[in-house]
Amino acid sequence: MRRPVLFLFVVMPGVAAVGVCGYYLLQDWSALISAFARFERLEREGAPLRSLFVAQTYDQVYRINAFADGVGVMLGAILAAIGMHGLCMCEPAGRSAPEPDAAPLSAGVREPSLSGAFRRFCVPGSLALLTVLGAAGVCASLISGWERPTRCAGRSFAATRARPAPSSGTART
Repeated sequence: MRRPVLFLFVVMPGVAAVGVCGYYLLQDWSALISAFARFERLEREGAPLRSLFVAQTYDQVYRINAFADGVGVMLGAILAAIGMHGLCMCEPAGRSAPEPDAAPLSAGVREPSLSGAFRRFCVPGSLALLTVLGAAGVCASLISGWERPTRCAGRSFAATRARPAPSSGTART
C-alpha cells in the first residue's frame, strides 16, 4: 500500500513540477535574453533615461521569473528523489518486515535489507537524480539572478539618477 501512495503523491508531483517549471524556465529564459538584448541596444543608441528604466524593468521581471522557475525545478527534483528513495526503502509487497524482537539484541540498530539488483541501483540512482536535477535548478536560479554591471553614456547606471537641484543659499519660509 505504501508504494502506490509514495508513487502517486510524492514521485509523480515531483516529476510534474520538474516538467512544468522546466518548461516555463525555458520560456522565461528566452524572454530574458531578448529583454536584456533590447536593454543593451537602447543603451548603445543613447536612448533617454525613461526608456532605459522601462527596458531594465522588463529585464528584471523576466530575471525574477526565471529564478522562481529554477527554484521550482530544484524543489520538484528534491521531491521526486525523496519519493524514489522511499520507494527503494519499502519492503516488497510479497515480503513482510521482520519482527522487531526477532533481531538479536547484541546487533544494535537493525539496518534495512537492501537485496536485489533493483535496490542496489535504486538508492544511488535516486540520490544521483537529486544531485543532477537539484544542481541544474540551482545553476539556473543563480545564472538568472546574476546581473551584469550596466553603463550608460560612459557613466555607471547609478550615477544617471536624478539629483536634487543645488540650493541657492536662501531659505524659504
